[in-house]
Parts: sequence; structure tokens; C-alpha cells
Amino acid sequence: MVKKIKVLQINNYHYLKGGSETVYLKTGELLQRKGHDVIFFSVRDKEILDTKHSSYFINPVDFKNLPFFKKVLMVKRFFYSKDAANSLEKLILDTKPDIAHLHIFYGRLSLSILPVLKKHKIPVVMTVHEYRMLCPMYLMLDRKGKICEKCAKGNYFHCVFKRCNRGKLLDSMGVSFECFFRDLFFPYEKHIDKFIMVSKFIMKKHIKYKPELEEKSVQIYNFINFDKLTPYHSHENYYLYFGRLSKEKGIFTLLKAWKNFPELKLKIAGSGNEEANLKRMIKENNLKKIKLIGLKKDKELEEIGRKAKFVIVPSEWYENNPMSVIESLALGTPIIGANIGGIPELISDGLTGFLFESKNTSSLIRAIEKAEILDEHKYKEFSKSAHSFAKENFNSEIYYNKLLEVYNNVNSAKS
Repeated sequence: MVKKIKVLQINNYHYLKGGSETVYLKTGELLQRKGHDVIFFSVRDKEILDTKHSSYFINPVDFKNLPFFKKVLMVKRFFYSKDAANSLEKLILDTKPDIAHLHIFYGRLSLSILPVLKKHKIPVVMTVHEYRMLCPMYLMLDRKGKICEKCAKGNYFHCVFKRCNRGKLLDSMGVSFECFFRDLFFPYEKHIDKFIMVSKFIMKKHIKYKPELEEKSVQIYNFINFDKLTPYHSHENYYLYFGRLSKEKGIFTLLKAWKNFPELKLKIAGSGNEEANLKRMIKENNLKKIKLIGLKKDKELEEIGRKAKFVIVPSEWYENNPMSVIESLALGTPIIGANIGGIPELISDGLTGFLFESKNTSSLIRAIEKAEILDEHKYKEFSKSAHSFAKENFNSEIYYNKLLEVYNNVNSAKS
């Protein structure tokens, strides 16, 4: 019989904002289904999902839209939030968790939570969703959208010089100095007992620049609950992109490629800061078969993804273990994906989809052409292989067993 444990799940957002929030919330749900007690700690945004511990959540501060002088006054909270430290202290005293599982917490909850966890001798596990330990802007992209690893050795001034944070000097200084502050006073390797790396790629990249993390790291892919999924091994006649509408996601490369396929239907689901530019490019190039269908969630997104011929993932940054790929494969929808970051780990080229060279329009065009010449029999083989691959690698039981092993090992080492 599995011992029941109390798990403190910590993340900046307690609603479905993106892939990391999906993992944070779904992990909590999975642990609860398995009979464990889950305690959430986050920020009290207006969108938060219901939880009995929301009274401990801290109030949000919108740094991005603050006037300059207020940003200067509030910047210390970005580094170290006393509110978060005090609220977490109360939560720990009231609930007495056995282990803490961190996701993304910098900037909002801030580094202040780490010494509180250490003070109470709570074992700490962290899922590494992005590259914040190596890059102040977490994407490992410079201001121009090019892959950049200059800060990865710990010299975060490169971010300041390049003004990587939206081209703004003060904002770039803020994220860079927070990383210096972290490394000097709250180094992760001294406050976190185990790092869960969501792809082989992200694990190798971190160990390359921080070899001391190797003995503290384990690789576990994100997961899908297959009980609620119905795969669809046929398709309707459209391709699909879903996700954030931003440059690093490769959406403009996708539109350039689509100029060569004026009769193919493409649905784009999502929202983001490039939406207006996308609409303009579609209109200027008379791309009548491309439809922007807005942000879709839950069952509506599942239905659109299930019936798509292919899902296209044209990323131009080091994607880790994107939920968009995992969810699509689980639904039996093959993938056309960029050969970058952790994406190649998820696609068997010529079996569950096609890979193409990131940022290379011609390479993407060739991948789409390969997809178009598949006959119905071959397509169903792709679809069934996609679903089988996902079920073998990303099911909740595999994730749960590996996660519980991490929790138990960390708890044993601390006791």
C-alpha cells in the first residue's frame, strides 16, 4: 500500500495560463486521485481556480503596466516578496506538508519562499519547465529572436547590454539582477533537493553549463490522462496550429510556408502579442484558407485537435516537452514539428509525423508536401502510431510512479 503524503504544489499562477500551469494543476489532480493530500500555494489572480487554501495566496502586482517610478519602488518584491514568505510560513504551520513541489515561482512568489522551506526542513523538488537558471528571459533567445546562450555561464549582463526584456533597459536590468541575486543568496542547488527535467534536451543543456546539477536531476516527461481521451484515426481536411501567437513559436515561418499552399486549410487557435501582425500578413498575402479561430480550451480545443489532419509545431526556441505535441499525439493526430529543443524526442520522423529544420521555410514546405501525399491507409498508420507512442510514454501511471519515486527518495535522504 502506498503511503499517503502531503504535497505542497507551488506555482505563480493557479489557473490554466500555459503548459507549465497545466502540469502544475494536473499533477495536483493526479496526486489527489491517488489519495494524497495536495496543498496549493500561488497568487490570488481574479482567474484562480477554486481551492481551499486560496486564503493563503498573495495578492498580484502587475509589474509590466506600472509607471516607471512605481516599478522602481516595487522592484524589491520581484526579488524578494515578504508577503509570499509570510503567507507560506502560515500555510506550512497550518498544514505541515511532507514535501514541496515547485514549478515556476520567480518574480511573483519570488525567491523568498526558498529560505522558508529550508527553515522548516521541507524536502524540495522542482520541475524545470524552462531555462531561467541559464537565461534571465528563460527562452534562450536574444531580442532579435535568435538562439542565445551567452548568459548561461552566469554573466547575466549580456541580457542588459542587449536589452533582451522587450527592448527596455530597466526591465532587462531587473530580470538580470534577479538572477545575480538568486545565484549569490539563494542558489537553487543548495535549496532544491531534486530537479525534474521535462526533456532529455533540457537536462543536457542545464548539465552542460551547471554540471553540479547532474546528480540532482532526473528526467520525467509531462503526462496526459488517457481515460478522458478518444483518439480519432481519420481526419477532416485542415491543418492546425494551437498555442501562443508569438515570434518564438514560429508562426511567421508557418505563414510564409502557407503561401505555397493556397488551397490548404489552416486553423490557428490561440492568442498573443503578434495577433495583429498575423492578421495583417494574412490579409496582405490573400491567404484566404487560413482562419484565426481565437483561444480555445479544454473540450473545444480537444475536438479541434482530434479532427485535424496534422498539428504543426514550428517553434524557433528550445521547446522542452510541449503539451501541444503530447496532447495531439494522444488524440492520434500526427505532428509536423521543428527539429529543435525537445521536439525531436516526441516525433518519429516518417512514423508519427515529420520533422523539419527550425526557421527554414523550404524545409517546412517539404514536410507539408510529405503529409499531403499520404494515402488514407498510410495516414491511419501514422495516427495509430502517434496514439500508441503517446500512451507508452506519456500516460499518467508512468508519470505518477516516477514522481512518487522522486518524492520518496528525497524524503528518505532528508530523514
